Amino acid sequence: MRTYLWLDDMRDPFNTMWQVQFMPNYERGVDHILWVKNYHDFVFWITTNGLPDEVFFDHDLGPGDTLTGYDAAKWLGNYCLENDVEVPRFAVQSANPVGAENIRKYLYSVMKFMSNG
Repeated sequence: MRTYLWLDDMRDPFNTMWQVQFMPNYERGVDHILWVKNYHDFVFWITTNGLPDEVFFDHDLGPGDTLTGYDAAKWLGNYCLENDVEVPRFAVQSANPVGAENIRKYLYSVMKFMSNG
């Protein structure tokens, strides 16, 4: 059983289109998708449950949320560094190309740092 943590304020991870595009190994009825829509729920879920097998990031989390998916990625990277655990697999489904690239670059830099440490 795999656990997928989907951070997105709008895109429904239970929509088959997103599952096919971003979760090709997802097995309905076996794996679990958890949908969180903001930074605070993202942090709460991980601190309560531990790391998922894979994380999916949106960058822009709605007009009322000043914290972004990039902020969540930075929190995740620091969490992994502080707890000496590998960054889980991740993907970015954001329509914001600059924000998406920032998330990828940050998490890949954390992964590289940890593999050289």
